[in-house]
Amino acid sequence: MLKKINIVIVGFGSIGQKHFSILRNLKEIEKILIVSKSFKKKLDKKSFIFRKNNDLPKIDIDAVFICSPANEHLKDINYYLKKNCHIFVEKPIAKSIKDLKKQYNKIKKSKKNFTIGYPFRFSAAAKNLKKIIKTKELGKILDVEVTCSSFLPHWRNNRPYKEGVSSQKKLGGGVLLELSHELDYILWFFGFPKKISAYFNKVNLLNIDVEEFVRLVFEYDKFLINIKLCFNDKNFNERYCKIIAVNKNITWNLNDNSVSFYLNNKLKNKIKYKEDKNLLEKEIIEFIKNSKKKVSIVRNKKTLSESMMLMKLIEKIYKNKIS
Repeated sequence: MLKKINIVIVGFGSIGQKHFSILRNLKEIEKILIVSKSFKKKLDKKSFIFRKNNDLPKIDIDAVFICSPANEHLKDINYYLKKNCHIFVEKPIAKSIKDLKKQYNKIKKSKKNFTIGYPFRFSAAAKNLKKIIKTKELGKILDVEVTCSSFLPHWRNNRPYKEGVSSQKKLGGGVLLELSHELDYILWFFGFPKKISAYFNKVNLLNIDVEEFVRLVFEYDKFLINIKLCFNDKNFNERYCKIIAVNKNITWNLNDNSVSFYLNNKLKNKIKYKEDKNLLEKEIIEFIKNSKKKVSIVRNKKTLSESMMLMKLIEKIYKNKIS
């Protein structure tokens, strides 16, 4: 007989609702307890809403999905560590590395499944690209260009953009944390850079108190990575990684889930990855699967150490800001 589990979703903004839409259809789920100060609407028979963590009923909770603002993540993590739950935290794990260091060892000692939401780790296109980089098929890498460009007011239609987490410094907003998916896969592909230069655009088009455009240069032993992260561009919606190398060039287009190969100034091959359309669902299903069995602490430590490295990178970017 299928053993069903009880889960909690903390925070019910847009990302919390995306988690719910996936979890409510999984046969493994017995009850979904939602912690939200503002959402009150009844959802379905197996879902229940509470204002605070302390309001939850005294039942066994198997796993928690922390979708609260970044400045509340560590407080929520600490609460559910005491409940001995498997923990899934939406990115970023914390607002700053200073905050993370205070609880790092406590999280590290947990023997439960611990995951941070970076779904490109589940992308078939990304996995293939990482494999190609590792096997030296490209030859010597000459240059890498990474772009993530969009317009924040178009992200969500259900609320003014200035009220969202992305727009508020106190909640952990700004492009470096909100668009840290790009920084995560750069670390995954290439490791930590030797040197960092960071240029913050001073034009505040959106009238918010966080950075809305950043251009970065990461220096490695034999090549540079040029990075553009912005959410103030209403004319382009671009998301790609271009690798220029001696043998061939590659473009990973994250918007249409494709990888294109170029040789002698011509497109030689283009692969579309249909399975990359539902990366969050794949990530959640993997987490639930691991939460139903004994998970090695090695997985916990690896996920946590990668998040620590990412927070160190973001801290270093701020320190290397060129005014």
